[in-house]
Amino acid sequence: MWRLIAHQLYFFLNINRNRFIFFMILFGLFVGGVVVQTAGNSHLRILTVMLGGTVGNDMVGQTVFPTGWFITLLLPVLALGDSIPQLWRQQGVQIWGTGFTRRQFALVDVILIVTYAISYWLIVCSALLVVQLPREVWFLAILLPIMIFMLLIETWLSWLNQYVGVAFIIIWLVLTVYTILPFNPLNLTMLIRESSVQFISILMMNGNFLLVIVLYVGCFPNLIEKWSE
Repeated sequence: MWRLIAHQLYFFLNINRNRFIFFMILFGLFVGGVVVQTAGNSHLRILTVMLGGTVGNDMVGQTVFPTGWFITLLLPVLALGDSIPQLWRQQGVQIWGTGFTRRQFALVDVILIVTYAISYWLIVCSALLVVQLPREVWFLAILLPIMIFMLLIETWLSWLNQYVGVAFIIIWLVLTVYTILPFNPLNLTMLIRESSVQFISILMMNGNFLLVIVLYVGCFPNLIEKWSE
């Protein structure tokens, strides 16, 4: 299994390295802009600009679109893109010929996605910690499983078309801005909505997160086999 992980990680880096670096440079420029915006303004915090969000129950014309929140959550999705489906298409036959199963391949997919999300999450946390130590450490901890959940959904949909997954995430983010849908996990990513988020929402988010992983590893390989033909 470790041989499969090492093999897939190598090819994943070859496919995604330049894309990841490009979008992380964009993220660095974005953080730099936020630092300039908040410098000397005691009413603005880095965390609030990046992940403050919006209340969501105002009229669309009255709601200030949370650009920082939108960029912070969308960048890892754009950076990952359809890299995982490319792995299946380019390396699938070769890997299966060595005796590894599609289910093992799917498990490695999840490992790669989790590692990818952790890498981006650490970059976000590092940017915040270097500039300003946030008080809401628990809030940053909640971000990680949600990022993993988003990337799993995006990867799943990318099998249909390389743009479908990204388009779905964009629509999901925009809907979250202007509405407060019950049990929408993205509500947990907005600092301004922390008081309205119920504990059951966190439990449901974690439950959905685990369910998506189980479905991906348990059922998705059969679908991929058909889509790959």
